[in-house]
Amino acid sequence: MIEPSKSLLNILLVDDEPSAVHLLSHHLKDLKIDHQMTVFRTGEEAVEYLEGRIAREGIERKPLPDLIFLDLRLPGENGLEALAQIKTNPNLRNIPVIVSTVSKEQEDLIESYKRGGTFFLQKSNDEKMLGVVLQQLKAFNRLKK
Repeated sequence: MIEPSKSLLNILLVDDEPSAVHLLSHHLKDLKIDHQMTVFRTGEEAVEYLEGRIAREGIERKPLPDLIFLDLRLPGENGLEALAQIKTNPNLRNIPVIVSTVSKEQEDLIESYKRGGTFFLQKSNDEKMLGVVLQQLKAFNRLKK
């Protein structure tokens, strides 16, 4: 099992929308958060990667992420299914997972927390909240060093 990184904020982003990657990268850069980010477009790929069953072609294996951003609306296995798999794996369950979605359904929020989500962001309304969350992560990451 690969240990978490101690110097960089190691982020796993699971989202099929390029705009989500751009938005998160933009905020991290603006806040001067030292990070490395691995991106997967599907929940299946992300879970397989986290469990060590696949290595990403052309990218060396990185430590376990300090944080996972997980979209609910993914092709194939949805984010709730991926979240359940992550949180039932003893090697992964303590990684914070921020669930993000365009959904306004209360049931998505409830299910995200039931399955172990750490925080829920509604993409269309929570861009400022994303900045706040990332600022808190920056402070947390300083404590790790």
